[in-house]
Amino acid sequence: MSKDDLTLEYVDYYNSRIELQFGKVFYIVKYRFFKRMIAAGLLATLMTGVAGCGMDSGDSEETMEEDYDESNDEDEEVDSIKPNKRAFRSSKNPTEFEVDTTFADATYANTSPDLIRWLCATYAIQTDANELDLTTIGGMERDDSNIDVLVQGLKAGWSVTDRDSAIEVVTGLAADNGYDDDDAWDLSRAEQVLGLAYCTGYLELDEYLEYAVPIGRMIQERYSSWDELGDNYLRYYMTWVSKGGFGRAGDINQRMCSHEYFVAAAEYYTGPYTMDFDLELAIDTVASYYTNLNPNKKEPADDKIPEYIKGYITPEELGVRADSGIVSLDGDTYMMPISVAALLDKGWMVDKGSKGTKIDSNKTDITFTRRGKFITLGVYGFTNCSSAIENGTVPRLYFSELEDIELILPGDIKLGTSENDVYDALRNGGVSDDDLDIGNSEVKYPLCGIGEMYNGSEMTIIFDSRDNTVKEVIMYCIAPHASSNETSLRTDFSQLESRIKDCRRDQFLSDAITGGPRAVRKTLSDDPEDYMFAIGNKAISLGGTVDDITALGFVPDPKYYDETTVVKPGDYYNFYTDYRGISSYSVIFGYENTTSEDVKITDAELNLFMVTLNGWQHPESVTISMAKGISLAYSTKDDVEKALGRLERADKEDVEIDGVPYSFFEKRYDTGIIRFAISHEDKTVGNIIFIKVAQ
Repeated sequence: MSKDDLTLEYVDYYNSRIELQFGKVFYIVKYRFFKRMIAAGLLATLMTGVAGCGMDSGDSEETMEEDYDESNDEDEEVDSIKPNKRAFRSSKNPTEFEVDTTFADATYANTSPDLIRWLCATYAIQTDANELDLTTIGGMERDDSNIDVLVQGLKAGWSVTDRDSAIEVVTGLAADNGYDDDDAWDLSRAEQVLGLAYCTGYLELDEYLEYAVPIGRMIQERYSSWDELGDNYLRYYMTWVSKGGFGRAGDINQRMCSHEYFVAAAEYYTGPYTMDFDLELAIDTVASYYTNLNPNKKEPADDKIPEYIKGYITPEELGVRADSGIVSLDGDTYMMPISVAALLDKGWMVDKGSKGTKIDSNKTDITFTRRGKFITLGVYGFTNCSSAIENGTVPRLYFSELEDIELILPGDIKLGTSENDVYDALRNGGVSDDDLDIGNSEVKYPLCGIGEMYNGSEMTIIFDSRDNTVKEVIMYCIAPHASSNETSLRTDFSQLESRIKDCRRDQFLSDAITGGPRAVRKTLSDDPEDYMFAIGNKAISLGGTVDDITALGFVPDPKYYDETTVVKPGDYYNFYTDYRGISSYSVIFGYENTTSEDVKITDAELNLFMVTLNGWQHPESVTISMAKGISLAYSTKDDVEKALGRLERADKEDVEIDGVPYSFFEKRYDTGIIRFAISHEDKTVGNIIFIKVAQ
């Protein structure tokens, strides 16, 4: 299911309760868990992509907890916890960062929402992992009651406590030493730290953009698509975790699945990657994908390749962290659950006895062979996807059943390793003692993500009681988000019409703030006889044909508009239009035929315009105005008369809008009439009507 479909998720972990609601995110976190997260320099589910990333790759959870005193767990206030104060250390030599000063006067009123959405997409993988808002800078509104969670996370994970320390971290991450393998990892985190510094109040919007936009341009220079950026970010994140960075297999898989879903969902205009990757990063930019919205997309095929298989990333090294989900099989490294396609890429072949076998969501034993060796693995398919063997995964390994194949866990744990060496490897690799479930001749530890609800993913190491060496390893690791991705994509397809409406709404807001694409941008005239109106900052002239207003975003409502209509001399024809197809923002256009000939409505130059509070239902969100600063719902009769001069009472009956009576007043010119409906209660403008006389 998509983020839009989720409402609440409850996670019980380490005597904690975290309650998450998308859109309005709120958390209830018991002090003990919260303080443990702060002391460890991370905020688990909420801050895994941020605070934990402040660690160097060799740091372990154990070393990060050395300042923490558990004895004060129950009563000590959060502010009294001593977080890890290790300063940020960049592996690069920071150079002076060149800010973009063209954003010095940026405000939300003049900054394109498309630009904001693009910048948020650069760290959407981390934002999704933290269960925060994908379209809000930093993932949380500045006035959110839980903003202190992010304040503590920046302090604990990055030693960021103010504007200067935030800029120091960001310039370190973005220092340009050429094209490095970890650029996506560094630049994405730099964008996220900037976002968090904004929403915690360390940076204002203009300064945030002065830094975020140049880093965004660096991302565009180095990568060609969201897919490439995300793949490179994930590859280094996987390496970082494998070397001891904070995280488990579930955290890696969750991020992989988020990225895979974002890439696929963009096909149906859903998620952060819908935004053009090559968007011009300017204050008044408008995305181009709006012009290519296709309501006739094909439904995902039943035999499609699962997104997990398409996006599977093979680890570059085994590493030391034994709960990373990485395993070495016959000398090659894999991430669990293992993609069968990855096995085939490494030279394994389906044995002739298994060829042609179809798989489903139940276990199917498949035999593979390579260089004279044979292995039989339990392969599982994805619901709603192809049943071909190469599109399955292997979520479980029994080391003892593969005696001819060497399997090794991080830390060089394998069959025959001594019990003492196992525990040393686990602790040195960052597995917490709290995670170890030590039983009689065995130890278990979770592979599910930090803060993730237990899903059965775990490692079991069994020792031989005779010599205290490993006699069996059972590795079970699933990626639950991978299956839900396939369901979500089909949901996205079924809701394609709604998704397109959402895009139209985004385009509407972008147009309103920027004035629309530069090629058609106009300035609102201060002369009322020019008969111009503005939606936000987008100025529009009355006149032109139905095709012209449609090109500007006004979609004629088929219930009121008939393109075959012919207007007789002396008659008029009015019809409703929905701006950007949004029914709560509708206006009326029309044509009065003052000629002696019949005129087809599609050929007419429109000379009537009306906007009402009934049609333009949210003027508080997007204003609609005209010359002299007169605006719907906010200007009063006195304001209008100060701007235009005395108004005369119009020869029209009073009307009611939402139960409030309105009377009509007008200003007549040689070129036409401008008419207003004025409230009896507060004297504000409820209707604006232009009637333009043909010249």
